This record gives sequence, C-alpha cells and structure tokens, in this order.
Amino acid sequence: MAVTYRLKDHPDVTILFQDASFQYPEMLPETERGGDRIENYSAKDFIKWMWSTTYLPSGDKKIQWSTIEMDGRKGTGSFMKSTARDGHIDYGYVGFVRGDPQDSTRKPDLQVYVVSYGNMTRGYPRMTPDELKALAEHIVNSVKHR
Repeated sequence: MAVTYRLKDHPDVTILFQDASFQYPEMLPETERGGDRIENYSAKDFIKWMWSTTYLPSGDKKIQWSTIEMDGRKGTGSFMKSTARDGHIDYGYVGFVRGDPQDSTRKPDLQVYVVSYGNMTRGYPRMTPDELKALAEHIVNSVKHR
C-alpha cells in the first residue's frame, strides 16, 4: 500500500510513503549481476535496486548513504544526484527499513521516497538539494507506528 503527494508550492517535489511488506516476486531486488532475486535482502540492497530500476534509473548517479531510524527501527537512507544525458539534474532520497515477515502488521517494511524533478518546476522556485534532503529526513524521523 502506498500514497503519493506532490507539494503545491514545489511541483517539482513528489513524496511517496509505502508499506512495502508485500512485494510481488518481480518486485524483489536482483543480485548485482541481475536475474536472480534476493529473498532476504537488506535495506541497502532494496535501495540500490530501486535506484537502478525504478527511481531515476538513467543518468550519472552520485549516492550518499546514511543510517536512519524510522518507526523506531534502524534502516538505510540514501540521497542521490542524477545528471541526465541532456544535462538536467534531479535529486532524490530513499529511506527504507526492513520489517518482520512474521509480524508485518506491527513491523512492516517501510519506504519513504522524496524526489525533485528539475523539469517539473512550472514557474515555481525549485527546492534546493539541502531543503529536499532535510524534508526527507524530517519525514523519515516522524514515521511512527500508530
């Protein structure tokens, strides 16, 4: 289950929050060489796979990794700058924590994805990379099981 938001004053920014506990087999990360699915993947495996297949998959990428805490659990965060062949730059953040497969109701896999697409500003000021990263970290830190 996922929900996506776009910021009114920053149409370049999209925020996705997802309970990622259930994944179709084709949505499990692949090994570095591709093809083989990883059943017991780490948060970092999932994020690397998402950056390479789904979120900003093309372009030259520069990724900064961090340890995060979301819903009281340790996970992995990443902030990325992606430069496309045409020169436009996008920025994105993914935070991910693995859940408990035996109790995914209380401890689901959780993902937060925040991205700024440079071509989506539509006359509004673009959110800076520092502002985007701060927003994403604030969202990740505020996620709590209710």
